Amino acid sequence: MFRKNPNLQYQTFSPYRISDSRMASTPHMLICGKGEATLLGGFGEASVLLDFDREIVGGLEVKLTCKTKAHIRIDYEEEEELAKRREPLACNWYQMVTDEYDLEAGEHTLLSKGRRGFRYTNISAVSEEDITL
Repeated sequence: MFRKNPNLQYQTFSPYRISDSRMASTPHMLICGKGEATLLGGFGEASVLLDFDREIVGGLEVKLTCKTKAHIRIDYEEEEELAKRREPLACNWYQMVTDEYDLEAGEHTLLSKGRRGFRYTNISAVSEEDITL
C-alpha cells in the first residue's frame, strides 16, 4: 500500500479529462466531481482512461462500490497509447506498472501499491454487476 512520507509535500490532483472510455456511463462526472461514473458490468471489461494533463508522482486513490465480486485493474502510464494497450509489450526492458485488486461486494477505497509516476491512468473492471466510481 502507498504510505505517506511526512517529509514530502502532498497535493491532490483531479483528472483533467477523460481520454477514452468503454462500457462506461457518465465518465465525465469524474472530471467535474458532481456525480458518479459507472463501469457497466456483465458485458466484459469496462474502462475509463483518465488524463491528468501533467506528470504525477505519488499515489492514486479510487473510491468505488461494487454489488458483486469484481476484478479491478489500474494501469499507470506516461503516454496515452501505452495506457490504452491491453496486451503486454514485446520488449524486455519495460514493464507496464499495474495494480490489480480482487474485490468482494461493498464499498472500497483502493490505494496505489507504491509510488507511481504517470500522466494517464486506465481503470478497468470485470464484474457481473455495475461498479460505481
